[in-house]
Amino acid sequence: MSRDRLFKGRVSLPNYAYHLTFCTENRNTVFTDFACARVFINELKSITTKGEVNTLAWVVMPDHIHWLVQLNHNTKLHNIAKTVKAK
Repeated sequence: MSRDRLFKGRVSLPNYAYHLTFCTENRNTVFTDFACARVFINELKSITTKGEVNTLAWVVMPDHIHWLVQLNHNTKLHNIAKTVKAK
């Protein structure tokens, strides 16, 4: 499936909850290292502190993270995902 088709119909609505999943490259189990997991968690906390989202829940798995967020104001979902993946 093309990337454009994956994004078709997606919207970013304030005050709505979204479930995001971030996988590690090649599904490597990097989050079994506590320090690596903390780096990612601190990034989630940083975005929340800036007021872009409200974090409702998160779960760290060995090769991915689940994040339940509520968007604030004019925050766009793709911008949040891009910010997290850039770190």
